Amino acid sequence: MSSSLAMKDRFQESERKFGIRFNWNVLASTRLEESRLVCPTGCLYRPFFDADLPAPNGTKPEIMKVTGFPEKCSHCGTLLNRYSGVDKLNAMWRCNMCNSKNFFAGHGNESRRANEDSDIQGSHNGFEVIEYHLPDEITDSLDQDLAFAYIFIIDRYENIDNADKSKSSFRSLVQSIESALQRLPDGCLVGIISFDEAVYLHQPLDHNTTIEVSATDIMKEGTSAGKGSQWFDFNLIGVIYRKLGLTGVVADKWQNSQHLIKNLLIKLDSASRMTVIRELNDLKPKLTRNFKPVRVTGLAILVTSVLLSVSYKNFIGKSILFTSGPCTVDPGRVHSLSAKSPMRSHNAMNDIENVYTPEALKFYTAMAYVANGYSFKDAFDVITTSSKKITDILQPKERPRWSFDLFACSLDQSGIFEMKPLAQNTTGQIFLSETFFDVQFKEMLLKSIFNVLEKKYAFRGNLSVFTSDHLKVSRLISSGCNVASTFQSEKSSDKHSDFISDIVDRFDSTMKKREFTNNLSLNFLDSADTVAVFFHLNTYGSTSQVSTSSPKDAYIQFQIKYLDMSTRSWKIRQTTIQMATTMKILSFLRGSAGGDLKLVNETSHLMKERRLLESFDQKTWLILLVRLLLEKADTNIGYTDFKSIIGIFDNSVAQLIQRFKKPLKGPSHFHSIHFKTSTEDDNLLFHENFNELITYAFQIRRNPDLFSIFNTSPDETAFHHSWFLRADPNSSNLIMRPRLYLLGQTGNVEQEFPLETKYVIGKYGCFFILDCFFHIIIYKAFDPATGIGKLSLHHSRNERSNDEDLDIPMKFLSNHLSCYNRSLTPKVIISQTNHAQSRYLFSRLASEDPFEQVPQTGNSGHNSILKSLRNLFVSNSSDLTEHEQSVDRYYQYIYSLVQKFESE
Repeated sequence: MSSSLAMKDRFQESERKFGIRFNWNVLASTRLEESRLVCPTGCLYRPFFDADLPAPNGTKPEIMKVTGFPEKCSHCGTLLNRYSGVDKLNAMWRCNMCNSKNFFAGHGNESRRANEDSDIQGSHNGFEVIEYHLPDEITDSLDQDLAFAYIFIIDRYENIDNADKSKSSFRSLVQSIESALQRLPDGCLVGIISFDEAVYLHQPLDHNTTIEVSATDIMKEGTSAGKGSQWFDFNLIGVIYRKLGLTGVVADKWQNSQHLIKNLLIKLDSASRMTVIRELNDLKPKLTRNFKPVRVTGLAILVTSVLLSVSYKNFIGKSILFTSGPCTVDPGRVHSLSAKSPMRSHNAMNDIENVYTPEALKFYTAMAYVANGYSFKDAFDVITTSSKKITDILQPKERPRWSFDLFACSLDQSGIFEMKPLAQNTTGQIFLSETFFDVQFKEMLLKSIFNVLEKKYAFRGNLSVFTSDHLKVSRLISSGCNVASTFQSEKSSDKHSDFISDIVDRFDSTMKKREFTNNLSLNFLDSADTVAVFFHLNTYGSTSQVSTSSPKDAYIQFQIKYLDMSTRSWKIRQTTIQMATTMKILSFLRGSAGGDLKLVNETSHLMKERRLLESFDQKTWLILLVRLLLEKADTNIGYTDFKSIIGIFDNSVAQLIQRFKKPLKGPSHFHSIHFKTSTEDDNLLFHENFNELITYAFQIRRNPDLFSIFNTSPDETAFHHSWFLRADPNSSNLIMRPRLYLLGQTGNVEQEFPLETKYVIGKYGCFFILDCFFHIIIYKAFDPATGIGKLSLHHSRNERSNDEDLDIPMKFLSNHLSCYNRSLTPKVIISQTNHAQSRYLFSRLASEDPFEQVPQTGNSGHNSILKSLRNLFVSNSSDLTEHEQSVDRYYQYIYSLVQKFESE
């Protein structure tokens, strides 16, 4: 096995063992080396990578299970790990992050030395991942019958055009919720809130009894009491408390909650379940001819937030919003009441033509902060004060926390972009569909309504990232809320800047301040969720400053404290990894040569270059680059101009190629560049680890789910981006570059093709499947001259009269793509030759491909990325027209950028 293939196996092994994948698996030691990497060093971290499926060989990753408290460094807060130095004689250990020495906590106290039974103090145990089951303490005690709560927030509006139908959209929604309720276990809590022009809190045990809350009444009472008339006025929250008959006191135990006493939350059992279902079925829709009626979605979110914020200590739950249109009045308005108000576009939002967006974003962001345990006063202070950030405030420990799931099923825009912070900051999910009849909606609802005891989920989680001297945490990008760093407590606030980078780079938005922290609040986390973590390298100015005494390894520790509902206990999972630096490579060469070599000479430079190239994970590099750019594009007024984002993307790809395309000269056994291409530069050589870089880049650039947002609404963009920012590596790869399959007569894959039109045209009597993650296209190819094999499809839609015709592809979707077991159920689009919806397939296929595709078993050198530059010339164009580009033109364009950077 070649060293390159061995390194690729290490990429997969790291993901299998730790749930971690880096873009560069060797860290730069000098600033010059760091600058060549183009985008920051980072990784994708999946905390519960082991909770879904076993590894291919049938074994689970090795995780050490410990009952007891972890040993924590008193200086930096990291936990004892396999790389720590241990002095058992003196009951001390040395922290490998900050090099400080610590006494073992509770020395002589048997209850806190339970760890010793598992020999955790020994550095030879070999476990990078350790999970602690924490004993109960007074400060973190939990009720052993702690209940999980589900709050259903239901939009009652229905257009009158649907009123005469045998099955209305609203009735379909109610029946879907009823089906979901049937799956919930006894013991959980359920609440129902509905809204139209007012908000109604249902009390199912008192049949047909509700508490009505209207915006007019709240504002009137607040103004008459001299308390102001702004929705960001904390005094108005007190008005809502009184409307609901609640005090602002959080109960110690869930059984003592005011909500149970007032029947606003119902504990499920066989009898109460039927009562809740009866209440649901008695809900009547509010019929309207107006497509933008007085819809108080924002007020419903506010009332829900007030209700849950004073529930009980350690409250955990999920609020699920169902809406069929936009919010049209404050708070949270995204559209005016006028039926003639224009649809929101990316350009309009970028030019601040939609006057409601900035205030709506502030409002829903504030509600997300409240869902993360912050008070209304703190949340309002942060969004109304430019100098204050949420990371300036320590997150309360036992305050209620919950997530928001958003289901918008409408042909109209529903304001999902403005409401996105509700889901993204609380680790909730967003789902868009055209109607509540959609099968995909029903499946996603069932996935949202889960039994918390069936799988391993993390609730009320906090992820903290710690580093050794060679690194600083730069940014965290994921679903979740950035909260105050672990160093911002009173006793260690002076250390914040020592461990967390405050450097602003070209990937930062000029319109949104970044929060510098190493701590992420995760109200709900499942095994598929991934966090992108970026680092700033503490590098040397030049190789002359590097010495054999310089740090050769860097250490990173991920800590996540979470509530495990299956055991009703707190747990901490820590993962500690060791990363080699280029200094270590140089030092090794010096040592192996008996000290006769200079630390940096031609031979050592070649070896260092080889190791650096071999450590490059091209797909992870692209995933992290795209996450950085999507985060940059998302601002406080809308998405920024994507043309500039695409320009940064193209330049980044070209700069990376330019900086690593130099031919290496030296001893043959040191060269890692295997393949030569006949371009204009006869000495142009490139490493095989880059062999798919431009191919993926081309697909990313034209991807309508990521960058190519022409004719896409801000709501659709927010939906796609929210899923990509939390997707695991496999799903991220699929979003970036779809996969095209040709099915045989038995339903097996005959071949997987490149995304090129020429592989589809001219083939008849077969099915093609294009898997794009968000949707899957089933395409039946038939001979238009004979019409044999044609499906009975509507010309522009995908209704079908004979399901048997689709048995083969549908079985493939279920058995091979496992699309129904994914976290997001994809929309299935059925099309065929000359069918209107075939555009979904051909829009993702390029018209030509300049390099030969070979089987994976062939020589990987033939897939070298620069082989695709063969016979190309430098494009005279400095830019590409997005909708005219082909693969060939894109390669020309990247090659021209490479030469441009070379000449600068």
